[in-house]
Amino acid sequence: MALRFDRCTIDPDAFELRRDGEVVPVEPQVLELLLFLATNPGRLVTRDELVEAVWRGRIVSEATIASRIKAARRAIGDDGTAQRLIATVHGRGFRFLAGVRDDADGTPASPAAPPIAIEVPTDRPSLAVLPFRYLADDPAYRFLLAGLQDEVTAGLGRVRSYLVVNSGSAASAAAVSDDLRAIGAGLGVRYLVTGSLRAGAGRLRVTAHLVEAASGIEVWSGRFESEAGDTFELQDAITEALIGALSPALYAAEADRLKRQRPAVLAAYDRVLKAIP
Repeated sequence: MALRFDRCTIDPDAFELRRDGEVVPVEPQVLELLLFLATNPGRLVTRDELVEAVWRGRIVSEATIASRIKAARRAIGDDGTAQRLIATVHGRGFRFLAGVRDDADGTPASPAAPPIAIEVPTDRPSLAVLPFRYLADDPAYRFLLAGLQDEVTAGLGRVRSYLVVNSGSAASAAAVSDDLRAIGAGLGVRYLVTGSLRAGAGRLRVTAHLVEAASGIEVWSGRFESEAGDTFELQDAITEALIGALSPALYAAEADRLKRQRPAVLAAYDRVLKAIP
């Protein structure tokens, strides 16, 4: 059931945020945070509650929480100065100020129930993010490469729907072979993410590809451009855009793959995915 507020709609089933009818690329963890806040409108959500719901109780720094809140505000057209939709209650937590309506009947959304542990099937699609290539003469932004691979790997790894190989193993495999099928087989993954970074004339361009490892077929590609600026904010923005685009691309690739499979051999997770339109 979709949740509507201000100019935004969150569709939990599609795991998608729209603003003014347009899909907003957003990191999965940031969307989880928004969904949790939107299902608790008007209520003070403590930091402990947020950590339990979004980070599954793991230890996270204040800086990490602050960066995700900042990204959430940006995604819905808010900011830390105005705080018209997400307010910070200093020393306590956060409050979602927007009026939230259930899409079905327009009634106000009820506060969310406590998080429930869900048994995730083990037959999940697996992937590895390979080191990005640097395609520029100017070495100034070369250091972004390792950060991009690590951050995209970490961001995708937070989504429980699929398994992600750690960036060290992916880098080691890519160092001994440039054959994507061989790399995929060696890592035992279904998909590979490859990409490149170009720098020039004060702009950065990142190109990413999602490849089915067994066949070597590219199932998705995307390009992201940005003005060169603050390197940390730049890395965060590029990473967020990549993860926001890759997550739905993975689901679409899986749905496509499963349509070609015989239903009798589908695992429980595959059966669920096949129902995705």
